[in-house]
Amino acid sequence: MLLGLVGIIIIMITDNFVKRFARSVYQSGWLGMLVLGILLLIWQIFFIVATHPAIGFDVNMLHQAWINPNQAKVRGYFSQNYNNLPILLLQNWILTKFHSTSWLVIDSVTLFLVNLSALINIVTMYLVSKDKVRLLWYLQIIFLAFFPMIIIPYTDTWVLPSVSLILLGFVGMSSHSFNLIYRILFSVMAGVATVITYYIKPSGIIPAIAFIDSRHSLFV
Repeated sequence: MLLGLVGIIIIMITDNFVKRFARSVYQSGWLGMLVLGILLLIWQIFFIVATHPAIGFDVNMLHQAWINPNQAKVRGYFSQNYNNLPILLLQNWILTKFHSTSWLVIDSVTLFLVNLSALINIVTMYLVSKDKVRLLWYLQIIFLAFFPMIIIPYTDTWVLPSVSLILLGFVGMSSHSFNLIYRILFSVMAGVATVITYYIKPSGIIPAIAFIDSRHSLFV
């Protein structure tokens, strides 16, 4: 996938026909954005249905915990890696609702969360610079088309929506185009998203730390 991505970038830079086609798609506005978005979703669904492999390591221990949580190795793993208990409980709750423990179901949820994060990023960019929304849309489409992590239901992907909400909350609370009430709501969103992110994947709160540090430096 990485080689394919590099190949596409090289072709778009060097081939005049492809450059003209890419430029026409980019300039087509919302129609081109919608069509490519639908094509991306179709490709992602095909990729998951065609693969949804059993993953080893930490993800496998989560899967084992869904099926038989009383295994000695499962108990030993979570006694050592209790940071994965929140995502285990979340996944177990979701899979209980679907009455399934299959990789296909949990990968589908992972796909939903990854794409939800991308959509939240679009909203954030809309608040920052409306002119850059289309550019971010296409950049995310290219990136997600070559993003194999959608078949790995682990903290790296499940934390993405809450991290995106952190960014959205901080951007909203920093924007002077909103009144005080909206800025307070955005700050609450950022705080709640930071807490959720910490429980899913502690390193995911780095954007919050960076934002707070940058704000603190302004008053030092």
